[in-house]
Amino acid sequence: RYRNGREMPVGALVALAQATGVRLEWLASGAGSMRQEEAAAAPTSASGDAPWPPPGYIAFPRLEARAAAGPTGSIPSDRLVDYLLFSEDFVRSALRRRREALALIEATGDSMEPTIRDGELLLVDTDATGIQSGRIYVIAVDDSILVKRIVQRVDGSLLIKSDNPAYEPEVMRPGTNEPARIVGQVIWQGGPVRG
Repeated sequence: RYRNGREMPVGALVALAQATGVRLEWLASGAGSMRQEEAAAAPTSASGDAPWPPPGYIAFPRLEARAAAGPTGSIPSDRLVDYLLFSEDFVRSALRRRREALALIEATGDSMEPTIRDGELLLVDTDATGIQSGRIYVIAVDDSILVKRIVQRVDGSLLIKSDNPAYEPEVMRPGTNEPARIVGQVIWQGGPVRG
């Protein structure tokens, strides 16, 4: 009956699942893990039908916060929007960072063009708050967050600059009470292809 496209009675499904050692849910719908031991080993999604994240992948949270690559920033927010999956192999071999410290935010504006474009996603390492001169960081200034290149100068001051020459750099001097805080270093970016 089942092979001919008709429904299998529940009693027959249960008996078949028990005889073959497969999960009843998988047999009835094809959803989730086939065997009970596989289901126990893998975390499940909110709907409970498949492992989350899928085996071999890491799900990085994408936050509502946007880092301004322009004259004004948006109010920082750590509200979760969704997730982006990265291969475990890529994270281990290419990024080499502690995955719990990584989060995604969106860049807005044009001050970091051509390096970072409006709307691109930035993967930020929140462990990397020490300055490596010439690298790109997300910084919090008052109620805004910005994405900028930071250059350490010989006198100890920091040059906060945009890659777009239309924007003037700013200087943070040591010992001043600047309201800026390093959120983390940008270690990956991604977005739509232009042209």
